[in-house]
Amino acid sequence: MSFDLTALIDRVRRASSDWPRFTTDMLVGTGDATLALNNAGGITLISVQVDGENVPLGSVSFSDNTLTFSDPPQDSANVVVNYSLTRFTDDQIKNFIADAAIAVGGDLGLQWTVDVDTLVIDEIPLKVCNEDQKTLQYRVQTAIVYRAAVDIVGDKVNQAADKAILVKDGDTTIDTSKMAHSGERAMGRVQARYDEHLKHLRPALHVPVSSRFSLR
Repeated sequence: MSFDLTALIDRVRRASSDWPRFTTDMLVGTGDATLALNNAGGITLISVQVDGENVPLGSVSFSDNTLTFSDPPQDSANVVVNYSLTRFTDDQIKNFIADAAIAVGGDLGLQWTVDVDTLVIDEIPLKVCNEDQKTLQYRVQTAIVYRAAVDIVGDKVNQAADKAILVKDGDTTIDTSKMAHSGERAMGRVQARYDEHLKHLRPALHVPVSSRFSLR
């Protein structure tokens, strides 16, 4: 049995609160064909306007956070770009999922093989425990979703802490404790969910059943 990769990525985004948010950049044309957005991450263009006129999205190519116009905006033109933004791209989320699949095996004390390109797990030494294979597979997948969320939230907390240090550096009047406590609470909630799913899986250990499934 397989899972749809898009749905899996969406589950990880929900679990880690890396959900798309609407963003608008107000840019100024330079006469060049390229303009850089103010953010980087998972970006989906919604609309582009130059001096109040809509620009067909088909005439604007996009890579990383840089727009390339087939008809460059004139120097000093007002460029408004509406887009949805996530912290991580889908490819980055997929990498988190692949790493999480390996980590779940380690946390369960298992040696299974994860193909990081296809997201297929081979030789899963678990028993069904009076449940069908679909239930077992879903539990493994859910554990992987929350393990990926733990890594993503941890990454956010670490980057927020680094930013707080930079903000506070040289200014002892700035209180960054609320940011730290908020991140710690979010991390605790996701970690608790992951631990709960491991608890459901551990009774299925140590009775080898040759199994293979895809997370896609």
